[in-house]
Amino acid sequence: MPHKPKILVTSAAGHVGSAAVLELLRREYPVRAFVRRKDQRSVALEKAGAEIFEGDLRDYRDLELSLKGVQRAFFNPPFSQNTLYDSTMFAVAAEEAKLEMITLMGAWNLSPTHPSINVVIGSPIISINGCRQWMWSTLPPDCLRFPTF
Repeated sequence: MPHKPKILVTSAAGHVGSAAVLELLRREYPVRAFVRRKDQRSVALEKAGAEIFEGDLRDYRDLELSLKGVQRAFFNPPFSQNTLYDSTMFAVAAEEAKLEMITLMGAWNLSPTHPSINVVIGSPIISINGCRQWMWSTLPPDCLRFPTF
């Protein structure tokens, strides 16, 4: 059986993050689930086979530690007034960790005419909407926009 890359899933105890963790585990990927705190949701993910990382997405040290030994990430940031800053911090940490791929899940600026919507081909970062903050990186994003959810 070929080696599968370890994938970090952020906001792993939430609705989208937990579904992503369980689907990746079902497909036999090793998963590190980044959670804010240990509770019944993270215990359920651990019982399903995920490695649990408890931390703060706004603490760069936690980002660095969570990415050690990870090859890919599903960055599913919680919506906040600091979404752009948080995404930029994660991009820096991911670049430092030399991830081979990042998928960004977001619903920021869903309008197809908003200037943050871009399509750039040929890199290891895939973003779903609002990917302009990744453009400065030496790993420029592949940005995908879905017209509806």
